[in-house]
Order: sequence, then C-alpha cells, then structure tokens
Amino acid sequence: MGKRKSREVGEILVCWVATTHREEPLLTVLADHGSELRGAVELLVIGYRVAPGDAMAREAFEATREALLRELPPKLCPEIRGWPWVTEAAPIDHAPILDAAKALLTELRAEHPDARINIHLSPGTPAMHAAWLVLGHGGFIANTRMLQTRPERVRQPGDAPIAWVDLPAESWGRIVRSSAPTLVPADDDEVLWDPARVVSPSARRTLAQVQRWAPLPAPILLLGERGTGKTTLAHTIRAASGFRKLDRAAWPVVVCGQFRANPQLARADLFGHAKGSFTGASVKREGLLAEVEGDTLFLDEVADLDRTTQRLLMAALEGRGYQRIGEAKNRATEFRLLAATNRPLAALVSSARDGEYTLDADFFDRISTFVLSIPPLRERREDLPLLWASSLARAARSIGVGAALTGPIERAEPLLVGLRDHPLPGNLRDLQRAAWAAVAELHAGA
Repeated sequence: MGKRKSREVGEILVCWVATTHREEPLLTVLADHGSELRGAVELLVIGYRVAPGDAMAREAFEATREALLRELPPKLCPEIRGWPWVTEAAPIDHAPILDAAKALLTELRAEHPDARINIHLSPGTPAMHAAWLVLGHGGFIANTRMLQTRPERVRQPGDAPIAWVDLPAESWGRIVRSSAPTLVPADDDEVLWDPARVVSPSARRTLAQVQRWAPLPAPILLLGERGTGKTTLAHTIRAASGFRKLDRAAWPVVVCGQFRANPQLARADLFGHAKGSFTGASVKREGLLAEVEGDTLFLDEVADLDRTTQRLLMAALEGRGYQRIGEAKNRATEFRLLAATNRPLAALVSSARDGEYTLDADFFDRISTFVLSIPPLRERREDLPLLWASSLARAARSIGVGAALTGPIERAEPLLVGLRDHPLPGNLRDLQRAAWAAVAELHAGA
C-alpha cells in the first residue's frame, strides 16, 4: 500500500485475491442482505502476488475491483486497494505468504490503529488460508477477527452468509493479549517485546532466554534500567509458562517501593492477616500468596523489601510455609516468583547505604535461579523505528491527532538518526517524552 495520508475507518476487510469466482466471496460479505458487514466495511484491501513473468494475480485483482465497482451500490462500496507483494515463490509456499501477511497486517494497523480488521479466509490458496489462521488466531495484531463466506448457491436453509471463525485451542499470542497484570506502568509498551516485530539481536537473545526459562518453575530475576519494559517482559514470561490461572484476567504486580515507609504493610499484603491483628485490620485478608496459588507473583523493585519480609518470603519459596499476621496456623502455597530491579547486580547484596535496602544474600540466592539482563534501548538501535512509531501513535491517539499529521514526523530521517545516536537514559520514557513534545506542537498548530 505504501505510506499515505489516512482517514479514520472503523471496519477493514482484508483478503487475498481470488483467481476463480473472483468477486463472489466479497459480494457475499459486502452486499448480501444477511451479512453482518453489509454497509459497514469502509476499506477493502486485497493482497495479490507479483511474480516475474506472471501477471495472473494482478489481473485477477483488477478484474475483481472492476466487478465490485460495477455491481455494488455506491453506498455499499468501500474504498478498494490492492496490496502487491513481490515474490518468485509459488502461491502454495507457506513461508513467503506468511511474511507477506505479516507485512500487510502490520502496515494496516500502523495506518489505522483503532480500526477492526476482518480477515476474509475464503479467497486464496490453502497456504494463504493457513497464514491468516496462524496470524489471526495467534493474536499477531490486536482487534482482528476471521470469517469465511457461504455463497447463496451452496447455503442450506438457515445458514448465514458469514461464518465467524474462532478456533478454541489456546495460543501464546492470545494468552499474552487476553490477560494483563494489575498496576502495569503507563509507559510500558507491548511492542517492546513483541516476538513478531522486534529485530535487534540483543532483544532476540532476551526473547530466546524467555522461551527457554518461562516453562520452568524456577524463579527469574529481571535486571534492567528504568523504562526497559520489565513489567511487560514479566507478563510475557507468565503467558509462556504453566503458572497462570486460565480464568484469571489480571494478576498482581507488587510495587515494593510502596512498602518502604511501612514494612508491616508489605507483610499484611503478601501474607494476609486476621481481623483485629493490628490497628486498622477491620476485616480478615487472605493475602497475595493465597491469591496466586498456581499462578505467578511479580515483585517489582524487589530490593525495596525490608529484610524481615525477604526472609519470610524465602521460607514460603522453600516450601516451609507462611503465617498470616495474627494467626498461628502454618499455610502452604505454590506459585512462580518473578522479581525485577533497576539496580546493578553488584549492588543488590552489598552493604546498604543510609535509607536504602539491599537483598539478603540467602534471599537473593532463592530468587535468582535465572537472571535475565534486559538490554537498554541504546543496545536495541534496530528496534527504534518501531518503538518510536508506537510511542508517537499512542501520544497522538490520546489527543486525537491523526496519522496524516504524525506520519512525516514518524518517518523523519534526521529525527531517527538523532534517536539512534542519543544515549536514551530513560529508554522508552525518553521516546515517550519526545512523542508528547511532537504531538503538542502538532496540536498547537492544528
């Protein structure tokens, strides 16, 4: 499709070109009186293959477009675009077709961040169907759904012209997108660790470690500077592990810094307490360790926990159990622990400075079976165009600035060079500050 000024659309229909019964599946979606999408689709994008010496797919697109313009009433006819993908591969080769489908969906989502993308499975070869199923079911792009059509000539009484396709099996992408931790920092961005989109070697190495370690029950300690996406990566680890409750939409992120002024609050939140066990304990509380039975507990900035709480947690991790405040009963729980800190590894167990906690050496040993070092953005230069575009789009959407205005800034080469050369000490937060500054100027001049 290429870069273009965009308008706001609500429903997009995307499919491969059909070389037989070319316009019939699309007419079923767009014009059949029983179709849920009749009159709703504002943009139709048809992908077609461009191969040396073979113009059949291009000709099929042109013929389909002409037929739709001729046969659809004007009020039902969406904007129709072709999306050519250049390849020498055959239309039955899965890998290049999958790559083309990824590129098409990525470009559509960048141009229309809030639109719903309807993937039409009926046109195309079986390999093309497989590509849509993998991406649509796997959650490659958010806010998508898949459909197939039944032409009127083959429908049985009571059949709808559109059949929505929703495979019941789980996929890693769906798990990541359908559950979210509580208290996720507003500056975290899921594209930071999207395995389908990151390209930098350092980020790919980190994701490879996640894939190796996530299925294991051992604790993982995440080390990274501020703004490197530790919470989002912890969410990714949980999604790829067995320690998640399938019926739980949210899971607790414990921001340990909130407990520095009141260590007893940490113990009350984590272990629970009996009614009346201390001033203000007007009701009984189960505690997070009970709530995360069979799930994952994430301790953000774990070095802010006091030593007593660390040792009590260590006992629970070792299987020796824990007690609620005000109770003598020993309780057991099984959970996966993830912890994170922005402190250097060498400083975690050194002597504490005034007003600063460090980790008990034994507790550190228990929570660091695996240590995952998260690369800062200055070591992920190849990912900066993607992350900059995402930061700019998020800031623009929040104040209603359209892609037509932000596009030139997103693609400005001097700006991208400046970002690549900048140390970015705040990482994603630096990108977001720059994005807010850009959209503020655009908004002021609009």
